Amino acid sequence: MFRANEQHSNLGQQILKPPLLNVLAHRPTLQKFRKHLIKEWAVENLLFYEDVTKLQIKATKLAPPRIIIKIAQIYDKYLSNGAKFEVNLSEHTAKPIHIFYKKNQLSVIVRQARQRKFMASKSLTLDFVANIQMVHKRNLSQGRIIDGKMAQLIEEGSKLLARAKAEVFHLLDNDSYPRFKAFFSANYD
Repeated sequence: MFRANEQHSNLGQQILKPPLLNVLAHRPTLQKFRKHLIKEWAVENLLFYEDVTKLQIKATKLAPPRIIIKIAQIYDKYLSNGAKFEVNLSEHTAKPIHIFYKKNQLSVIVRQARQRKFMASKSLTLDFVANIQMVHKRNLSQGRIIDGKMAQLIEEGSKLLARAKAEVFHLLDNDSYPRFKAFFSANYD
């Protein structure tokens, strides 16, 4: 009889404290977790995880220049030094990302993305993707980017973001999420 109650208790704990992936997939619980992270001043980790996941899902439907723009925007928003929502990554993960960003001059893409937002706020219509494609063609004609370079940029950038996403998930799962569960248990048990 004790074991049955013990098993029932363990099942109850599993239901009340699901794995982090289940929380991220359940909108109401995700919102509670997000509010908790805001209170902890750690919401940038969740925002980064969500943005990279969205890019991974949408990548098959986006034109290559748009994927590169998204990679550059994620870098600018979360990974660059002094980023608005800077996430903390290990040197092992962060250094290759910074090298990739600088080596491929993705700052030009970020500057153009900022310019696009500024122009959009001024009610001017510019096709930003067309501008990136124009820059790409100009670079090709000047020998700066060889054929297939865009695919190589996307592949390398995606791998680096996936590594950073895994590290941020590990941090969320092993640091923020246990505190959320403890807070949730203390306040709702």
